Amino acid sequence: MPVVLWVNERSIGMENKMNPVKKEVDALLGDAVKQKTFREEQTFANDFQAKLAFQAAAGRLFDVNSWSTISVLTADFVLYSSNGKPKPVMLPQSGDYIRIQLPGPVPENWVRIFDVNQSGDHAEFSAHPCQHPLSDTKAQTDHFFKHSTISTFRIERLGNTLIGSQIGKDEQINNQQPEAGDRQVINTVIAEAGWLFYQSVQWNALCRYWVNG
Repeated sequence: MPVVLWVNERSIGMENKMNPVKKEVDALLGDAVKQKTFREEQTFANDFQAKLAFQAAAGRLFDVNSWSTISVLTADFVLYSSNGKPKPVMLPQSGDYIRIQLPGPVPENWVRIFDVNQSGDHAEFSAHPCQHPLSDTKAQTDHFFKHSTISTFRIERLGNTLIGSQIGKDEQINNQQPEAGDRQVINTVIAEAGWLFYQSVQWNALCRYWVNG
């Protein structure tokens, strides 16, 4: 005798609606990650112009200290060497740090560069959150995202089109001990505000700066 399974379509619909809510709650609690990408592009009339634009854009990408000049609404970025000293005019290298100061009365955030690559029509570097370079608290990450988060900053040329991208991989709020230290609440507020709207302001503006100057 065949067995008939009755499915409650209303229950399935409610479950599907609740899944995004649960994911957002898990992310807010620091138990889930998000993948984010922001990009801007510009197409040029010919290959020669695109090549020239790529070289200029790669220069702006690697000039981290110049990122602070794009808008009063965006963060200040300062490049530091691997021993914690400011690098006012030098290019980023693996092991260097970047201090990020968001607008408003919030603590500074630090990332450390672990990969730099420029080859042909592609230039990028990646960094992950870290502790202050002069901090003795090795267990704490001085950033609103966890150490496992990776940010990649990229410029590439595809034919006559120049593309600037900021890629956030495995973004996870740093609000659990011991990594959060005394920043548990403020990290949650900053990260959630970033996901809601500020990341779009910051990274789209920065990608436009790389591509357009």
